[in-house]
Amino acid sequence: MARRKVRLERPADCRYDERKAERAVRFFNEHLRHTKGRFYGQPFNLRPWQELDIREIFGRVDEHGNRVIRQVYMQMGKKSGKSSMAAGVALKLLFADDERGGEIYGAAAERRQAGIVYQTAASMVKQNPRLLRMCASGKVNESTKRIVVPDWESFYEAISAEVAGKHGYNSHGVIFDEVHAQRDFRLWEVLTYGSGAARTQPLVFAISNAGVPGESPVAEMLYDEADQILRGITPCPESFYPVIYGAEDNDPWDDEEIWRLCNPAYGDFLDPRSVREEFEKAQRRPAEQNSFRRFVLSQWTKQETRFIDMADWDRCNGPVDIYELSHLPCYAGLDLSTKLDITALVLVFLQGNGCFHLLPTFWVPEENLGNRPNQETAKYRVWQQQGYLRTTPGNVIDYAAVRERLNQLREEANLDIREVAFDPWNATQFAQHLQEDGFTPVEVGQTYRYLSEATKELQSAAMQGNLRHGGHPVLRWMADCMTVKQDLNGNVRPVKPDRLKNSKRIDGIVASVMAIARAMVRGGEQRRSVYETRGVRFIE
Repeated sequence: MARRKVRLERPADCRYDERKAERAVRFFNEHLRHTKGRFYGQPFNLRPWQELDIREIFGRVDEHGNRVIRQVYMQMGKKSGKSSMAAGVALKLLFADDERGGEIYGAAAERRQAGIVYQTAASMVKQNPRLLRMCASGKVNESTKRIVVPDWESFYEAISAEVAGKHGYNSHGVIFDEVHAQRDFRLWEVLTYGSGAARTQPLVFAISNAGVPGESPVAEMLYDEADQILRGITPCPESFYPVIYGAEDNDPWDDEEIWRLCNPAYGDFLDPRSVREEFEKAQRRPAEQNSFRRFVLSQWTKQETRFIDMADWDRCNGPVDIYELSHLPCYAGLDLSTKLDITALVLVFLQGNGCFHLLPTFWVPEENLGNRPNQETAKYRVWQQQGYLRTTPGNVIDYAAVRERLNQLREEANLDIREVAFDPWNATQFAQHLQEDGFTPVEVGQTYRYLSEATKELQSAAMQGNLRHGGHPVLRWMADCMTVKQDLNGNVRPVKPDRLKNSKRIDGIVASVMAIARAMVRGGEQRRSVYETRGVRFIE
């Protein structure tokens, strides 16, 4: 069912300053006024759902009293007040954040779009004599789209989307509008990676509608991170604040109750009649149905379906004890990486009743961990601290650590590791080392021929409860990330996300599938074809 997806729990290592939260709310309510339509000139009294976010964003602080939220991703439909919220945040950062020399930038896919939030902010300033007096010459500069506060040596400016010359910014705040319209990462990287490193509490406030997978890479990255955090798949870093209002994949798009749940302003400043008119137009013109889903329901269209239902997966979180399983045949799956992927080793124990027990180990390069985007770094560090993710020195994976771990597991529990399945890409020499250690490495090509049946078997095992994975959080995240490709004959195989454009990873699932593929071939009498033991029978 469609719902507001928001994480209200605060990370344990940050505190909440009620005074700072209240100050932010009062800035909106007492100093800002609405700028459009029937609400023009009325005080910007935050609605309860807006106030909740403003309080959390500005009220969470560290031990020094500095704001800990560094990045906000807010996704909801059109006419939901995103631009007014963004304008208010920009002015809060400019006039009431105690930041000398503050640089606040407004950005979007084009300067005209960035100018929409700016014009809203400028109108708010013009309606407040006190704020207007604080500006240079007692006015805002419409031609340069720049609001300057000389006493604080600070400014807010709407900038163009051209990335040339944008490096070297020292931003206290970035208001990033229409993130779904960004076709690449260039502007996002320039304005967010390291641009506020010299500030004590910089803030990137990103607002967006739902985008189109493959065409909205920045929004897709942020949405995936936010969605997985809000569904409890990955831990929430203290510096990231996700807000999503939107329909679920299977929600009926013609249900008005869904419209209401997706739009917190529905029946308030979002007129239900206008939504109904948009819906009727989409009914008459099927080509516009996706537009209704994206811009009204905030639903990502043409999204690949998750292959594994997480409810099924979570029901299979029974314990996996290597010593209790040591008498069972074991097959190892190995998915090696270099820099950007996670190296995965998964031991698959095949029980006589057809149940698969998965025991994973994961590695990332220690140096590269700090070079990843903030949200990705944060969850990896949490998992590393919890012992679910290992690191090797340097900026590439040291395969010696993988080899050592495999030998250690075999020796400690006296395991019967029948085969080690591996992707032949970049692993030939490593396979030779495994042979020297007495293992039997087997190449498993990443094609439909080798992976289809095992991929379907993994899904079936999860659905039927014939799977045990111990609730390992990294493997759970990867299961949630997994999508598949299908050929004309109905064969499927896992699809690895573009590692340069996407923070999703499925390496542990790929390793599991490879091991299951070998277990299905060599897994004992219970998995052999009946025709191997009794021959063919004829029915007359």
